[in-house]
Amino acid sequence: MCSNTLYLYCQVKKKRFIYWFVLAVLIIVNGFILMHRNEGYKYFPFKTYSELYVTDSMLYLKDLHFSNDSVALVLSKNMELNGENKLWQVFADAQNIGFARTVSNTINVPLLNGIHYYRLNSIASNQNIQFTIDHNLDDSASKKYTNEFMYISMPGPNINVSDQKQWQSDIGFTDDEKVQANKLLKDKIKFHSDSSDMYNTLAISKFVATLCNNPKGIDFNTLSRLRPIGQLNEAMKCNASMACGNYAAMMGYLFSVAKIPNRVVFFQSSSVNWQYGVHYYNEIFLRDIQKWVLVDASNNITMPHLIKNGDFLNAADLKKLIQLNHTSSIEAFVFKKDSTITTVYDSINKPHFYYHQSNANLCYYHANADVSNSKFRTILEFYTFNRDFDFYSDVNRNDWFKIVIKEFAMLLLLLTLFFYFVFEISNRQHKQKV
Repeated sequence: MCSNTLYLYCQVKKKRFIYWFVLAVLIIVNGFILMHRNEGYKYFPFKTYSELYVTDSMLYLKDLHFSNDSVALVLSKNMELNGENKLWQVFADAQNIGFARTVSNTINVPLLNGIHYYRLNSIASNQNIQFTIDHNLDDSASKKYTNEFMYISMPGPNINVSDQKQWQSDIGFTDDEKVQANKLLKDKIKFHSDSSDMYNTLAISKFVATLCNNPKGIDFNTLSRLRPIGQLNEAMKCNASMACGNYAAMMGYLFSVAKIPNRVVFFQSSSVNWQYGVHYYNEIFLRDIQKWVLVDASNNITMPHLIKNGDFLNAADLKKLIQLNHTSSIEAFVFKKDSTITTVYDSINKPHFYYHQSNANLCYYHANADVSNSKFRTILEFYTFNRDFDFYSDVNRNDWFKIVIKEFAMLLLLLTLFFYFVFEISNRQHKQKV
């Protein structure tokens, strides 16, 4: 009896030692992965440029045909609405040259000789199509043309595009917060719902960018715990020491209540651990020209654009141009007291230059994302495939081998812990019976 009890005791000790040894190894492995989590073990939902910036998935360009002095754009969507064709105004280099003839899903656009930038504006909706064509007459006698289709703002066939609703809305704000925001928009910002998105973007951006930023006021971390309207109220009382995240939150709040599509964009390094913080700003979608534009209210940089043709640049455009050192042809709106002026972008782009030259990645928050931070949430996101943002980078990609190793190591640790606890509970119950 004693020898049998001793044998069972030895078996229990042996099994316990094996469990402890395996748990120690798995804890060390998982600890190593956590310590080196930024070396390929993290998962990010990467998105392409087209997915992030093409918003109208309805107007795919299926084909095009040149004929003498016109081009026919064949779209994947039938353009007839309620039995009537849409009317498209045609602009060549900003000059109105008439209307395009529309039949079913085909738009016939008149062409001018030479290289021209064309813009089609739909009279029935806010849709906008832009393209550039080099149209040259080689032989006037035989009417032979050489045509080169250089650019169009629509995606072609088989190109994935993003959901049109990937932007912030006023969901999540209380009725009182909406009332207060609308009062600010009307009384202080001079927002007009019937004005262009560009006018309203400048108005809202000017209001936020010129708010009093008092270094002796409530610090930005404490301020961030307040709702956006609370942050705005403190700033209007000149009682706020604000950082970029505060500006981005207030901008998102006002634009969302104003029903103008917007989203928060932030920088994040390849290691995802910036010792000096992460920078936040906003992108606004100008519906009338179908363009995402950048607004960095904390640095008083609004809607950077090309000096030559006025084309607005988004966050990804700027990232690429800065990395190529091609920013000398860019200017942006800045606000000084009661005036709005344009200035050379290179004279104000120090914060953007800093992050992009450091190879920071761009992250785009989803609509109404949870932007709060906690250690538990950070660990949970590390081991799951759920994110509140899209991660965009031309360089970094997921290392699926390391990601699978990470998941397998954690699963083994959890299973081993489960069976160890079952073993200990069973052993204790057995002792009580004896």
